[in-house]
Amino acid sequence: MQRSSHRNQPNYEKPYHPMDIELFEPDKYGHPGGWILSKWESVDELLTFRDQKRIDYPDYQFLFVLDDVHQASYTSGHAVARDGLETFPDGLLTPEEQAAYDEQHTLTFERRSTIVINNMKALIKESELSLTDNYLVPIQDEPDLINAIQEPISVFNSTARCLKIPSPDPSMAIAAHPNGYFNGDLTPGQNYLLAEHLRHHYQYEILGLGSYLAAFVRPEPFSRNEVLAVVKSVSGMYENIDNNLINQWADASADKRWFVLSFLGS
Repeated sequence: MQRSSHRNQPNYEKPYHPMDIELFEPDKYGHPGGWILSKWESVDELLTFRDQKRIDYPDYQFLFVLDDVHQASYTSGHAVARDGLETFPDGLLTPEEQAAYDEQHTLTFERRSTIVINNMKALIKESELSLTDNYLVPIQDEPDLINAIQEPISVFNSTARCLKIPSPDPSMAIAAHPNGYFNGDLTPGQNYLLAEHLRHHYQYEILGLGSYLAAFVRPEPFSRNEVLAVVKSVSGMYENIDNNLINQWADASADKRWFVLSFLGS
């Protein structure tokens, strides 16, 4: 009897190894906790994780820390301080909370989240966003956005960090790690307005924010023509952007649930 030709053939299929997930708690200053995700192999794994957490925690929003985590933490800290996002009026804290704050600047996660979100709401009311003023760095300049999209580990990092914060507002996920500090960058308030533009017009929600990158996610992938409309809607923010770059951006972003742009000032 002749043996099947495939029986003794080596199996070259790469074995699947689930990513590692490590929970971390909020720190004593009230900064959000979340998860560290390592050994992920595709952005779809990160999106599936977020999808599940949206189900598990329906009263929370989730935000990945993008690009250079240390730089993103530096710029976030300075943006929070500049925009007064951690300030609160006298008498807000209970006597016990005030004593802890006076001694070590400690706050509960719930209290700090409420403070930051309320201050974000006030900042947003004072913020304006133009999609046509050509004030951001062209996407072909370093750091190169197209290459970042094609190498997503440079966007999300090999050890991705996903934060959670209580809010019913999808765009308020930004309050977990507000960013936009250097002169000319989009501010935290403007990043919120941009997230709202993409949410209302294209069903994207904010997915992540770094020192210069912002990522968004939608329920289903967009085709090349659909994502081209998205790119065109925000391309006016960039100086010296031409049709060639617009098409490269759309090509790199097509057939994905996620979309990435730079908010780096010129």
